[in-house]
This record gives sequence, C-alpha cells and structure tokens, in this order.
Amino acid sequence: MKKGARLAVMTFVTKRFFRFRRIREHLERDHGVHVFDVEELNDLLTRTGFGEFDHKVYGSIILFSAEKS
Repeated sequence: MKKGARLAVMTFVTKRFFRFRRIREHLERDHGVHVFDVEELNDLLTRTGFGEFDHKVYGSIILFSAEKS
C-alpha cells in the first residue's frame, strides 16, 4: 500500500463465545479461522508499517482501520 493509504477490515476477535478454547480450536482446525486479540492486531499492524490503529468491538467481531506509514 502507498503511504497514507487506509486499511479497513472486519474480522473476529477474542470476546464472548470466542474466548472459549474449544470453539477457537474448532474454528482454527476445521475452518482456517484465526481469532485475534486486539493487542495482537495492533502489534501486527505496527510491525508492518501501519499507524493510527482505530477499532470498535461488537461481540466477537472487530472493525478496525489503520493508515500506512
């Protein structure tokens, strides 16, 4: 992405029913789903050159945006 470009994503986050290990393991093993922690997302974005991480969590869904530095 070009500097200043905005990334917007909706994905799963560890909250509510995703906090239960068996459900997360089933989703990862059988469906290839990775359930993130908010801190993990922020760290991944920072390490890959994004800033201005902004997010909203709705149950087990996270909507977030970040800007390419």
